[in-house]
Amino acid sequence: MSHGFDPSFKRRSSPFEETGSPTFFRHHIRTTPLASTSPAGNSLPRCVLQSKGESSELSEHSLDLSLATGRSLREVTSSLEDKVFFLRQGKLLVQRKIREAREEEMLRQQQKLRLQRLLDIHRKQILLETLQDLRMRLESQSARLQASYSAVLNMQKSGAQHVPLDPVTRDKEVFDADKCYDYLFPFTRGQSGLRWKL
Repeated sequence: MSHGFDPSFKRRSSPFEETGSPTFFRHHIRTTPLASTSPAGNSLPRCVLQSKGESSELSEHSLDLSLATGRSLREVTSSLEDKVFFLRQGKLLVQRKIREAREEEMLRQQQKLRLQRLLDIHRKQILLETLQDLRMRLESQSARLQASYSAVLNMQKSGAQHVPLDPVTRDKEVFDADKCYDYLFPFTRGQSGLRWKL
C-alpha cells in the first residue's frame, strides 16, 4: 500500500463547509453517533441515525420554545387585559364627568332663563307703575288747566265791567292773580330743578 499523494483522491467536505454555520456544525457533531445497532442487531446507516437525532433534537427545541412562548403570551395577554380594563374604567369615568358637566350646564341655563324672566317681569312692573303715575299726573294737570282756562274766561267776562278800584281792592286782585299763576304752574324752581308744589 502506497503512502504517497493520490491525485484522484477527493476530500470529503465537512458539515461546517456544507452549511457554513457553526451552529449547524456543533449540532451535527452532537447528534451524530459513531456506531449504533438496531434492536434486531443489524447496523443502521449513519445518515439514518443522524436524521433521527436531528428530528428529536428539533422537536425538543420546538417544544421548549413553544412553552417559553406560551408563558410570555399569557403574561402579555394578562397585561393587555389589565390595560384594557383600566382604559375602560377611565373611559367610563370620563363619560360620567362629561355627563355631569352637561347636566350642570343645563341647570345653569335653566337658572339663567328663570332669572331673565323674573328680571323682565320686574322691569314690566316698574314700567307699568311709572306709566300709571304719569297718567295720574297728566289727569291732574289736565283738570288744573281746565279750571285755569275757566277762570281766565271768567276774568275776561268780568273785565268788560271793570271799574276803578281802591288800592286795597287792587292789591287783592293782584294777590288773586298770583294764586291763579300758581294754580296754572304748580311747580317751583329749586337747586335740583323743577319741583311740583304739594
